[in-house]
Formats: sequence, structure tokens, C-alpha cells
Amino acid sequence: WIATLQRQCEGLAILMSSSISSDDHTALSQAGRRSMLKLAQRMTNNFCSGVCASSARKWDSLQMGTLSDDMRVMTRKNVDDPGEPPGIVLSAATSVWMPVSRQRLFDFLRDERLR
Repeated sequence: WIATLQRQCEGLAILMSSSISSDDHTALSQAGRRSMLKLAQRMTNNFCSGVCASSARKWDSLQMGTLSDDMRVMTRKNVDDPGEPPGIVLSAATSVWMPVSRQRLFDFLRDERLR
């Protein structure tokens, strides 16, 4: 997800760049750039709201005897939310302790050559 975030930031930097020549007819206009940024923001918001277990949407916890205490599985049903296909949304989360420093873990996740 860090690489995805980095690519999104690079794409936004390109969209906001003033060094793109207006003589190039394939380049986006300023209005087109704003439209792309708004679309990217809506897509990000839809994704985040779709996987967040906020009180704005009703989530049901799945109770399974085989799950450990530090694992959580939740579902919600989408019927008529625009921008999201109808169906069941599944969210699962857990946490683990890693015997390394935060910086080393961050570097590991950030650099795909280390994985």
C-alpha cells in the first residue's frame, strides 16, 4: 500500500505540474486536471468508506470458534450505495508483533526489492 500511495502522489504531482506545455494537444487542460483530481479523491473516499468499520454503515461481526481473540472479521451488505456494486463486503483484520524496529519494518514494506 505504501508503493500505491507513492504512485498516487507522483501522479498527482504530474497532474498539478505547471511545466506541461499547453502546445501539446494531448496534455490535460487545467480544468481537466482538476476533474482528474476530484475523480481520484472520490475513488479514494469510496474505497476508504467501503472498508472502514464506521458507525455510518452497519457492520456485523462474524463469530467463528476458530478465530483467535486478535482477529476480527466483519461483513456488511451493500444494496443501493452509489459508486459501489451491490453485494456483501467482507473486512478482516488482525495485528501481529514483529521483533524488529519500526523503521526496519517500514523500510521492508516500502522497498519491494527487500520482499
